[in-house]
Amino acid sequence: MSSMSPRAKRAFRSLLVLALSSAALSLAGCSFFKSLLVGDFKKPSLTFQDAGLSEVSLGGATLNLNFKVDNPNGESLSLAETDYKLLVEGKQLVAGKPPGGIKIPANGSALVTLPAAVRFADLASSVAAVLHKGAASYRGEGHIGVDTPIGVVALPFSTEGKMELPKVPTVTVGSPTLTGISLSGATLKLPLEVTNANAFALPLADVTGALRIAGAEVGNFAAKDLGRLEANAKKIVTLPVTVHFAGAMEAFRALQSGRTEVALSGVLSSGGATIPFHVVQQVNVQQ
Repeated sequence: MSSMSPRAKRAFRSLLVLALSSAALSLAGCSFFKSLLVGDFKKPSLTFQDAGLSEVSLGGATLNLNFKVDNPNGESLSLAETDYKLLVEGKQLVAGKPPGGIKIPANGSALVTLPAAVRFADLASSVAAVLHKGAASYRGEGHIGVDTPIGVVALPFSTEGKMELPKVPTVTVGSPTLTGISLSGATLKLPLEVTNANAFALPLADVTGALRIAGAEVGNFAAKDLGRLEANAKKIVTLPVTVHFAGAMEAFRALQSGRTEVALSGVLSSGGATIPFHVVQQVNVQQ
């Protein structure tokens, strides 16, 4: 700049002053525009709706906390972040994430679901003990962050309540049929009725156990891959059980009489959990 002429120096200083003035005005304008946005912007609100279960089995489920986000502004907003923890019976769960791309429409609302995985075996000494309670306490706290023109706005929440646990399917025995009678034994076709009293379907893996007839031990039974048990529905599984007369003559005589007592001790498997059951029942025997 020392080599510049006095006239060039004066021109350069003028341009510098003009540039600095424009920058200052620009910053002031942005600040002013942002202040206008802040003054016009209305904070969204968050309302807890309910808690529900999905992906339910006898081994666990996903606990979903459902919230409604209301946007009172004339421009749509989007979900930016979630930070929360969920506890069931005082045990912290593994929190999941809501799906991406959730938009809250202008002057409208959107549902945001916060999921967490529950393993029933983590809540008590046995899965059966947990499920027989019928309900479990939960607590959730954290915030949902909404992306807005003034940055991410955090909407805090804290909620607690009771969640209904799945009911264990009941097992009953239908009328068995005695077939294939020979000098050494016979085959008993034993129908098991598995009933789901829940308002949702349950996946079932296996049912296994031991059978006694008229107090005599007959043998074991097993059915694999029972599949999906629909909501409020019943599935009948017919199990062939071989009765050997040498070890269970009393049972055979009882079966031939046309009516006898059967006792089943077994387990139902679902979602990696096994739930014991015991059935004692009088049945009519068909031949």
